[in-house]
Amino acid sequence: MIKPLTFLLITLSSFAFVHNARVKVNVHPMVKNKKLIQLEGMFTVNNKPFLLISENRHLAVNYTAAIYPIEKDGNLGTPIRQPDVNLIDVYMAQKKSIYLENIIINKDKTWVYFTKRKKGNGTVCCVELKEDCIINREGAQELMNLDLGTFHYYAAFDVRQSPDQSKILVVGMNSKTNKSSEYIFKLYTAGMKELIWEKKLNAPRRQGFFKGSDNFSTGREPNSKIFCNFLLNNNGDVFMLADKENPSGLKHELSIYALDGKTGEHTSTEINLPGEYFNGTIFRLGKNGEANFMAFYSSIKEKFVEFSNQSGVKINSFVALSYDGKETKTLADFTFTDEQQSLFYPAKKRKPKTDYRIGGYTISNSINTPTGDLAILMEQSFSTVGTERPFSNKTNGYVNVLILDSALQFKSCHPYERFQSTVPYRYFTVSRLFIRDGELELMYGNKDEQLQLVNISKPSARPMNLGSKYPQECSPFANTSLLLDGNYLVPFKTKGSLGCSKISR
Repeated sequence: MIKPLTFLLITLSSFAFVHNARVKVNVHPMVKNKKLIQLEGMFTVNNKPFLLISENRHLAVNYTAAIYPIEKDGNLGTPIRQPDVNLIDVYMAQKKSIYLENIIINKDKTWVYFTKRKKGNGTVCCVELKEDCIINREGAQELMNLDLGTFHYYAAFDVRQSPDQSKILVVGMNSKTNKSSEYIFKLYTAGMKELIWEKKLNAPRRQGFFKGSDNFSTGREPNSKIFCNFLLNNNGDVFMLADKENPSGLKHELSIYALDGKTGEHTSTEINLPGEYFNGTIFRLGKNGEANFMAFYSSIKEKFVEFSNQSGVKINSFVALSYDGKETKTLADFTFTDEQQSLFYPAKKRKPKTDYRIGGYTISNSINTPTGDLAILMEQSFSTVGTERPFSNKTNGYVNVLILDSALQFKSCHPYERFQSTVPYRYFTVSRLFIRDGELELMYGNKDEQLQLVNISKPSARPMNLGSKYPQECSPFANTSLLLDGNYLVPFKTKGSLGCSKISR
């Protein structure tokens, strides 16, 4: 007769085996690259995957681009390199070089956007990318010229396409002052075939990120990008988030500009938000193609600088507004209960009467689920100072998936303990949300830096540890990964080497 405890252990082991047997991890051999700096993105050409990396040129501000084909067996092929094709520059623009800025897939064709620099001027160009990944400079289409400023800063321009891929927006910024800049908007039909309209607009200069994230990853839906200043709906309507700071820098005057999809004529509205302190803002398209602005804020009156000190203020409320170019509406405005705030942290970390700080979280992704919910990926990072020995500081934190229902009201929280590392801000490379087979999945690195995969759509599902399949001292980059034909392609690297893995069911 089997004892109850033994029976329980057998049952749990069987459950774990069945649960993990659904996923198969193939880690392919690594290739050496001593000049490797960063894994920049993954894109496809005719549904064939490629990995884009940056390599060191022995110049602190210029990194060359190298493209690795990912073969059918998952191995990395021979890298594709071209003379004077760079990824990053700040001050020392090279006359002969071009600088890759964005890659998108529009109507099954892959387009690359780049700039050419000459002193303080930059020319924005685009060209279709073929399977050989050779950038045809002679066949490129010149889109606009930009004033890059006195010190040759990076070219401030971005590319957006509508969710149905019928239209493409290219927007650039001429550097003026810290308070105002000239924006150039150009709206094209699919395939960059026809210019619908062009518009110049003087508006407050948005501080921080001009572009959205994932400029070289083509596997995301257009609406899931973060740090996004510009939106484009299927009608061709354009929305821009502007941020005007007063001279003291203590107050942000936010506004949304809307440009009509047919004429380019613009309207604007100020964003009047409640509370004294905001962080974790989201700017995305709503259900009907309107602009939605969301923010976590504190309803407690405290003297803090807005949009700063993210971990030091008790965030306890959420607000969401919409603007369609004519009318502003409040979609949601609520305060989290103490119980709901505690759910942002794993059960074993919760303590009675603990002052939970949602303000410690930053937003790294938001995505619509097939059920109509909005999933928000929130990541927290905080440091502990080592006093016993030098250089023993650690970065700690949690990752949380907050689910809001179709009315943008609190529905559920799914928190997990994230890794601890001596490298600050590394957490941006290890978490990402996916929709696979109609279900919401999270990929992240746990406290031991082991890659985890969990199906958020199934309440009882536990994270599956995939990290044991990878070489030691290896970093899988979930944020740079690609979902292709129902399988995950996850790049990884160590010092001087890189590789690719395939995760399938």
